[in-house]
Amino acid sequence: MRMETGNILPEDFPDSEITINLENAYSYVQLITGRALTSPFTAANAEYGVCRELEKKAAAMYCLKAYGGEFRDKITELREEIKEDSEFLKANIQTPSTDPTASTPFVYTPAAVTFPKNLSAIPYRSIKGSGGWSTLYCCYSIDSTQAL
Repeated sequence: MRMETGNILPEDFPDSEITINLENAYSYVQLITGRALTSPFTAANAEYGVCRELEKKAAAMYCLKAYGGEFRDKITELREEIKEDSEFLKANIQTPSTDPTASTPFVYTPAAVTFPKNLSAIPYRSIKGSGGWSTLYCCYSIDSTQAL
């Protein structure tokens, strides 16, 4: 946590307060994603890494706020990062699938389908791997305006 603040959190800041701020940050993430506190994201969820990073940034900001305006610049920086990460998380949260035959309970939309939106892109199927699996991809040029 001290590193997340940029190593500016004073040494005398109690570890017990850091723990409380981490718990508050966890609550924040669960609330913005619409999940119950008893239903955390796990490593099996695509959102897991983003949630952990968001929790660390929020907890760091909460810790620094205890010192008032002394760390205003770092608090502002963290607040902006938290806002961006929160918007990203809310926009990209996986929704449960209603298909009973789905191998996963979540709907997955590959990035090639959603970004960038280039309707002239040429789709192709990857035959890499075994077991009959194939994945549909779209190929883009570096400037993402023309299909390769």
